[in-house]
Amino acid sequence: MKKYQPIVEVLTKRSRTPRTQRPGTSMVHWLLLTLAILIFPALVTHTGAQKGPPPKEKYDPPPPPKADLVPVDTNANGSFGQDSPYCWISMNPPDNKNALDLNVRVANKGTANAPATHAAVTWAVRGNAPVSETSVPAILYGRSAVVKFRVPYGCFDPATQFCSFEIGVDSRDEVEESNQYNNKVLGRCKNPNPAKYTRWELPEQRILSGEAATLRPRTVTRAGV
Repeated sequence: MKKYQPIVEVLTKRSRTPRTQRPGTSMVHWLLLTLAILIFPALVTHTGAQKGPPPKEKYDPPPPPKADLVPVDTNANGSFGQDSPYCWISMNPPDNKNALDLNVRVANKGTANAPATHAAVTWAVRGNAPVSETSVPAILYGRSAVVKFRVPYGCFDPATQFCSFEIGVDSRDEVEESNQYNNKVLGRCKNPNPAKYTRWELPEQRILSGEAATLRPRTVTRAGV
Protein backbone atom coordinates (compact mmCIF):
# COMPACT_ATOMS: atom_id res chain seq x y z
CA MET A 1 0.00 0.00 0.00
CA LYS A 2 2.81 2.39 0.78
CA LYS A 3 4.12 1.67 -2.70
CA TYR A 4 1.11 3.29 -4.30
CA GLN A 5 0.58 6.02 -1.72
CA PRO A 6 2.19 8.81 -3.79
CA ILE A 7 -0.02 8.06 -6.81
CA VAL A 8 -3.19 8.08 -4.70
CA GLU A 9 -2.27 11.40 -3.15
CA VAL A 10 -1.64 12.94 -6.54
CA LEU A 11 -5.00 11.74 -7.93
CA THR A 12 -6.84 12.83 -4.79
CA LYS A 13 -5.26 16.24 -4.87
CA ARG A 14 -6.09 16.70 -8.63
CA SER A 15 -9.72 15.66 -8.15
CA ARG A 16 -10.15 18.17 -5.35
CA THR A 17 -8.84 21.07 -7.43
CA PRO A 18 -11.70 23.47 -8.35
CA ARG A 19 -12.76 23.41 -12.05
CA THR A 20 -12.24 27.13 -12.41
CA GLN A 21 -8.60 26.66 -11.49
CA ARG A 22 -8.01 24.03 -14.17
CA PRO A 23 -6.04 25.28 -17.15
CA GLY A 24 -8.23 26.40 -20.18
CA THR A 25 -11.65 26.11 -18.51
CA SER A 26 -12.12 29.87 -17.94
CA MET A 27 -11.52 30.60 -21.64
CA VAL A 28 -14.15 28.04 -22.69
CA HIS A 29 -16.67 29.53 -20.28
CA TRP A 30 -16.10 33.04 -21.64
CA LEU A 31 -16.57 31.81 -25.20
CA LEU A 32 -19.82 30.07 -24.34
CA LEU A 33 -21.09 33.12 -22.46
CA THR A 34 -20.25 35.40 -25.39
CA LEU A 35 -22.07 33.14 -27.85
CA ALA A 36 -25.11 33.03 -25.59
CA ILE A 37 -25.20 36.83 -25.36
CA LEU A 38 -25.03 37.15 -29.14
CA ILE A 39 -27.48 34.40 -30.10
CA PHE A 40 -30.16 34.79 -27.43
CA PRO A 41 -31.59 38.17 -28.59
CA ALA A 42 -31.87 36.87 -32.16
CA LEU A 43 -33.76 33.79 -30.95
CA VAL A 44 -36.12 35.94 -28.90
CA THR A 45 -36.78 38.31 -31.80
CA HIS A 46 -37.43 35.45 -34.23
CA THR A 47 -39.78 33.72 -31.80
CA GLY A 48 -41.67 36.95 -31.12
CA ALA A 49 -42.13 37.63 -34.87
CA GLN A 50 -43.74 34.23 -35.32
CA LYS A 51 -46.14 34.74 -32.43
CA GLY A 52 -47.18 38.29 -33.39
CA PRO A 53 -49.95 39.25 -35.84
CA PRO A 54 -49.27 38.66 -39.56
CA PRO A 55 -48.06 41.67 -41.58
CA LYS A 56 -50.79 43.67 -43.27
CA GLU A 57 -51.06 43.35 -47.03
CA LYS A 58 -50.65 46.49 -49.12
CA TYR A 59 -54.07 47.82 -50.11
CA ASP A 60 -54.46 49.37 -53.53
CA PRO A 61 -57.74 51.26 -53.93
CA PRO A 62 -59.78 50.34 -57.00
CA PRO A 63 -59.45 52.62 -60.04
CA PRO A 64 -62.07 55.35 -60.38
CA PRO A 65 -65.03 54.51 -62.64
CA LYS A 66 -64.65 55.60 -66.24
CA ALA A 67 -66.67 55.36 -69.42
CA ASP A 68 -65.59 53.19 -72.36
CA LEU A 69 -67.17 54.02 -75.71
CA VAL A 70 -66.88 51.40 -78.45
CA PRO A 71 -68.54 50.85 -81.83
CA VAL A 72 -70.66 47.70 -81.88
CA ASP A 73 -70.78 45.34 -84.86
CA THR A 74 -74.53 45.31 -85.54
CA ASN A 75 -73.94 42.92 -88.42
CA ALA A 76 -72.46 40.18 -86.25
CA ASN A 77 -75.27 37.82 -87.31
CA GLY A 78 -74.51 38.40 -90.99
CA SER A 79 -77.77 40.12 -91.95
CA PHE A 80 -75.86 42.15 -94.56
CA GLY A 81 -73.44 39.38 -95.47
CA GLN A 82 -70.65 37.74 -93.52
CA ASP A 83 -68.06 39.82 -95.41
CA SER A 84 -69.61 43.14 -94.30
CA PRO A 85 -68.45 43.94 -90.75
CA TYR A 86 -70.07 46.94 -89.05
CA CYS A 87 -72.50 47.29 -91.94
CA TRP A 88 -75.98 48.52 -91.11
CA ILE A 89 -77.40 50.32 -94.14
CA SER A 90 -80.71 52.16 -94.35
CA MET A 91 -81.97 52.72 -97.88
CA ASN A 92 -84.25 55.53 -99.02
CA PRO A 93 -84.04 57.81 -95.95
CA PRO A 94 -86.95 60.27 -95.65
CA ASP A 95 -84.87 63.33 -96.50
CA ASN A 96 -83.40 61.85 -99.71
CA LYS A 97 -84.90 58.84 -101.44
CA ASN A 98 -81.77 58.38 -103.52
CA ALA A 99 -79.35 58.26 -100.58
CA LEU A 100 -78.01 55.65 -98.16
CA ASP A 101 -77.38 55.95 -94.44
CA LEU A 102 -74.84 53.99 -92.42
CA ASN A 103 -76.13 53.32 -88.90
CA VAL A 104 -73.51 53.05 -86.16
CA ARG A 105 -74.29 51.76 -82.69
CA VAL A 106 -72.10 53.30 -79.97
CA ALA A 107 -72.03 51.37 -76.69
CA ASN A 108 -70.71 52.40 -73.29
CA LYS A 109 -68.97 49.34 -71.85
CA GLY A 110 -67.33 51.23 -68.99
CA THR A 111 -68.33 51.71 -65.37
CA ALA A 112 -69.36 55.37 -65.57
CA ASN A 113 -71.80 57.40 -67.63
CA ALA A 114 -70.44 59.07 -70.76
CA PRO A 115 -71.28 62.69 -71.60
CA ALA A 116 -72.25 63.84 -75.07
CA THR A 117 -69.44 63.23 -77.56
CA HIS A 118 -68.82 62.96 -81.30
CA ALA A 119 -68.27 60.11 -83.72
CA ALA A 120 -66.75 60.14 -87.19
CA VAL A 121 -66.57 57.90 -90.23
CA THR A 122 -63.69 58.11 -92.69
CA TRP A 123 -64.66 56.76 -96.11
CA ALA A 124 -62.42 55.23 -98.76
CA VAL A 125 -63.60 56.83 -101.98
CA ARG A 126 -61.45 56.53 -105.10
CA GLY A 127 -58.20 57.42 -103.36
CA ASN A 128 -59.79 60.12 -101.21
CA ALA A 129 -60.78 60.03 -97.54
CA PRO A 130 -63.83 62.22 -96.93
CA VAL A 131 -64.94 62.40 -93.31
CA SER A 132 -68.46 62.43 -91.91
CA GLU A 133 -68.93 63.52 -88.30
CA THR A 134 -71.98 63.69 -86.06
CA SER A 135 -72.81 64.24 -82.39
CA VAL A 136 -73.49 61.36 -80.01
CA PRO A 137 -75.84 61.83 -77.04
CA ALA A 138 -74.85 61.05 -73.47
CA ILE A 139 -74.84 57.29 -72.85
CA LEU A 140 -75.32 55.59 -69.49
CA TYR A 141 -72.90 52.77 -68.68
CA GLY A 142 -74.21 49.50 -70.05
CA ARG A 143 -76.36 51.31 -72.65
CA SER A 144 -75.92 52.29 -76.31
CA ALA A 145 -77.10 54.81 -78.87
CA VAL A 146 -77.43 54.74 -82.66
CA VAL A 147 -76.21 57.55 -84.92
CA LYS A 148 -76.48 57.87 -88.71
CA PHE A 149 -73.97 58.85 -91.38
CA ARG A 150 -74.84 59.67 -94.99
CA VAL A 151 -72.88 57.42 -97.36
CA PRO A 152 -70.95 59.66 -99.77
CA TYR A 153 -71.38 59.36 -103.50
CA GLY A 154 -68.88 57.10 -105.17
CA CYS A 155 -68.09 55.07 -102.08
CA PHE A 156 -69.01 51.75 -103.71
CA ASP A 157 -66.12 50.54 -105.82
CA PRO A 158 -67.39 49.60 -109.31
CA ALA A 159 -65.03 46.61 -109.41
CA THR A 160 -65.78 45.09 -105.98
CA GLN A 161 -69.15 46.74 -105.19
CA PHE A 162 -67.90 47.38 -101.63
CA CYS A 163 -67.81 50.61 -99.65
CA SER A 164 -64.98 50.61 -97.08
CA PHE A 165 -64.81 52.91 -94.06
CA GLU A 166 -63.35 53.47 -90.60
CA ILE A 167 -65.59 54.22 -87.62
CA GLY A 168 -64.19 56.27 -84.75
CA VAL A 169 -66.08 57.02 -81.55
CA ASP A 170 -65.12 59.84 -79.18
CA SER A 171 -63.44 61.32 -82.23
CA ARG A 172 -62.62 64.60 -80.43
CA ASP A 173 -61.28 62.98 -77.21
CA GLU A 174 -63.99 64.62 -75.14
CA VAL A 175 -64.22 61.98 -72.42
CA GLU A 176 -61.59 60.21 -70.31
CA GLU A 177 -62.06 56.50 -71.01
CA SER A 178 -60.79 53.37 -69.33
CA ASN A 179 -59.62 52.14 -72.74
CA GLN A 180 -58.69 54.58 -75.51
CA TYR A 181 -57.50 51.85 -77.89
CA ASN A 182 -60.87 50.33 -78.85
CA ASN A 183 -62.44 53.45 -80.36
CA LYS A 184 -61.72 52.70 -84.01
CA VAL A 185 -62.78 49.80 -86.22
CA LEU A 186 -62.72 49.05 -89.94
CA GLY A 187 -65.86 48.07 -91.81
CA ARG A 188 -67.35 47.76 -95.26
CA CYS A 189 -70.73 47.32 -96.90
CA LYS A 190 -71.84 45.48 -100.00
CA ASN A 191 -73.71 47.59 -102.52
CA PRO A 192 -77.41 46.86 -101.94
CA ASN A 193 -78.36 48.08 -105.42
CA PRO A 194 -75.46 48.25 -107.90
CA ALA A 195 -77.63 49.57 -110.71
CA LYS A 196 -78.65 52.55 -108.58
CA TYR A 197 -75.60 53.46 -106.48
CA THR A 198 -72.50 52.49 -108.48
CA ARG A 199 -72.77 55.47 -110.86
CA TRP A 200 -72.56 58.11 -108.12
CA GLU A 201 -69.83 60.72 -108.32
CA LEU A 202 -67.86 62.03 -105.38
CA PRO A 203 -68.48 65.78 -104.87
CA GLU A 204 -65.25 67.77 -104.75
CA GLN A 205 -65.58 68.68 -101.08
CA ARG A 206 -65.27 67.26 -97.57
CA ILE A 207 -68.61 65.71 -96.71
CA LEU A 208 -69.78 66.44 -93.17
CA SER A 209 -72.85 65.12 -91.42
CA GLY A 210 -75.92 66.95 -92.74
CA GLU A 211 -74.24 68.41 -95.81
CA ALA A 212 -74.66 65.30 -97.93
CA ALA A 213 -78.44 65.54 -97.61
CA THR A 214 -78.46 68.60 -99.87
CA LEU A 215 -76.37 66.92 -102.57
CA ARG A 216 -77.87 65.03 -105.50
CA PRO A 217 -76.24 62.10 -107.31
CA ARG A 218 -75.13 62.69 -110.85
CA THR A 219 -74.79 59.96 -113.46
CA VAL A 220 -71.31 59.40 -114.85
CA THR A 221 -71.25 58.50 -118.52
CA ARG A 222 -68.79 55.76 -119.30
CA ALA A 223 -67.91 54.22 -122.63
CA GLY A 224 -69.70 50.98 -123.22
CA VAL A 225 -72.21 51.56 -120.39
